[in-house]
Amino acid sequence: MKHSENQHVTRLLPLVAEYLQSGLEGVINEAEKFHATERQKYAHDVCNRVFEIDNAFENLELSIEYLKRATFSDSNFDFTSHHSFHFENFLLRLTSVIDRCKNKLETHSNFCSLAY
Repeated sequence: MKHSENQHVTRLLPLVAEYLQSGLEGVINEAEKFHATERQKYAHDVCNRVFEIDNAFENLELSIEYLKRATFSDSNFDFTSHHSFHFENFLLRLTSVIDRCKNKLETHSNFCSLAY
């Protein structure tokens, strides 16, 4: 099960939708900032992190799928080059999962920083 399908995360989705709606209205009205409650901002930050982690795990699974291949017959590159590339990709994505799982929430985008 993806983390984003967890019942505790899905409960936050209505607050995220409200946050995004408020942000969209701010953009449409060309406002420099938009109003969002602390609960909406928190829900957005948590869900954003969870979705990033799910995406990172999916990319890890894709990297593993390529590492399991024994041939790359439709390629101009030899097996060693492919395997090296996909192994490096796996390590980079693993680092990405670790970074995304850190406890400290960071500002995720300029969109988030518009909220007051």
